[in-house]
Amino acid sequence: MPPPGYEPLLRAICANPDDDTVRLAYADWLDENAPALKPRARASAVGRAEFIRCQVRRASFPEGPPVWEESVRISKDAVGFPEWEELDGRCTELFDRFWLTWQSELPEWARPHDGMPLWFERGFPYQLCLGGSVLTKHFEEPWDFCPLHRLCVLELGPTQARKLARSSLLARFTELEFGGTHGGSAFDSRIVETVLGSPHLRGLRAIHLLYPDAATLAAVAAADGLPNLRMIALRGCQGARSLSGGLRRIRRSERLPALRAIFLTEYTLTAADLGELELLVTETEVDELALDAWVSPALQGRLARSPHFARLRVLDLRGNRITPAKEAVLRKRFGETLRI
Repeated sequence: MPPPGYEPLLRAICANPDDDTVRLAYADWLDENAPALKPRARASAVGRAEFIRCQVRRASFPEGPPVWEESVRISKDAVGFPEWEELDGRCTELFDRFWLTWQSELPEWARPHDGMPLWFERGFPYQLCLGGSVLTKHFEEPWDFCPLHRLCVLELGPTQARKLARSSLLARFTELEFGGTHGGSAFDSRIVETVLGSPHLRGLRAIHLLYPDAATLAAVAAADGLPNLRMIALRGCQGARSLSGGLRRIRRSERLPALRAIFLTEYTLTAADLGELELLVTETEVDELALDAWVSPALQGRLARSPHFARLRVLDLRGNRITPAKEAVLRKRFGETLRI
């Protein structure tokens, strides 16, 4: 655990999550108070202070495409800069050495289980992955143990979904992930619809959906309380070979005025999907696409030829197999818009 007396500083960080000054003050406080601790706790406190400073500095590099970095706000384009790489390496060293100790600072129920990762942003955990029973048991507690802004919900039942939707706890999160079940299946679209019907999600900026189907995307498109939703991230597909029907519902929705980014991963893009994406970019304000999916050579060629993608600000195709010849065509067409 940190030195005694850390709680007021931690509460200040939770109350002001965007203020790095408070985080750096906490790092200084750890350094000042570490000498009074036993050797192992002292090493952990000093390491945490350095870790906070390294992550805060690393996050100060220019932002990359929000479709990729909505959570960590660190530019992958910064890779190649010596300082960024040095900071990144040092963060990894410190995390690998101390993460079990730092994890123990969380309440027992909030600690990662079943192989779930513990993600840090600017020195502190920012995401929790919780099952419905644990979540609804603890959502009335203060949650002032770290500056959280992303919640991954696992195995949520109908009654639990209704309780969560009524909870003001949701108001603190800017990202919500429906992470599916341990069996690998997606959420029932009715569960998604119930949670997204909450009046406490007006600050939500990103939704992540694991193995969505058309009904799940329809639930997102029909949600009334998401005026600031900026990104929809879709991983895989369930019950159909194409997500085009769901993308059509998103395109036709008048309830997502802030939507700017679509992210597809672990998915084989179809011609029908690409057609819907063309219309989505043309008819809405979406100007960022990340297709970390299987985009076939034929569809890569269609991307390069299509006039509909001219207004894209970001086209991210990292994760695809692209030949040098095709890459040259895509770079000529999209210039600095393209990420490969």
